[in-house]
Amino acid sequence: KGPQALLGQAVWGTGKELGFLRDGSHAGLLALPARGVALMPKRLGFAQAASCGVPYTTAWDALERSGVKAGTRLLVIGAGAVGSAALDLARARGAEVLAAVRRAGQAAALQARGIASLVLEQPERLAGQVDAVFPGGAEVIFDTTGFWLPASVTALAPFGRIAIIAAPVDGHVQLPALALYRRGGTLVGVNSLLYDSVACARMLEQFGRGFDEGSLPLPGELRESPLAEGLQRYREVNEGSSDKHILLP
Repeated sequence: KGPQALLGQAVWGTGKELGFLRDGSHAGLLALPARGVALMPKRLGFAQAASCGVPYTTAWDALERSGVKAGTRLLVIGAGAVGSAALDLARARGAEVLAAVRRAGQAAALQARGIASLVLEQPERLAGQVDAVFPGGAEVIFDTTGFWLPASVTALAPFGRIAIIAAPVDGHVQLPALALYRRGGTLVGVNSLLYDSVACARMLEQFGRGFDEGSLPLPGELRESPLAEGLQRYREVNEGSSDKHILLP
């Protein structure tokens, strides 16, 4: 049931009420506000669309609120689901992107896709590593790991922005405030739980066009499992699995 214009159409959606604020989001059918879904890009399958919700809306919010646009020098720390989405979305905007990852194999894979990358070393070396690619520092740094905020401050260009989506286990970090304010820097906290399905549908409409237009690569390397195996997949994720799990009802 729903508006006539949406009946029979493939739609996608995400938001804080789906799996966070109410139970039942693994059901075969869900009731949502009509404005809480968007038409699904024609080039995406349902499993691919399902893989985009939280990572892409989180990354999109970080880029929007950090002012990433064509020509922006952006450093993304971490290449998990959100970091990878941020790199692709930023490239689609015409930003100059640099990825910072833990392993040489990750860096090589990114470079094979035409994405400049560096391997993270000691925190005190990050500024020099970034300056070698972006003289004067990165205009925007998106730390998706929760562990590189202090070092990010020293790698920031004047009037730069640092977006964060995670924190250490105890929730605290020692921040070099002197270095931050002398650079005129700004911290941007990004939390996808601030957005309901209606707000997320507006984001999906905006970046979803990129899949059909070819400016965004299609999601790949998904591990699809029946819903009956859901508990096992969740255990694997809790134990550190980096696989992109999709549960099929």
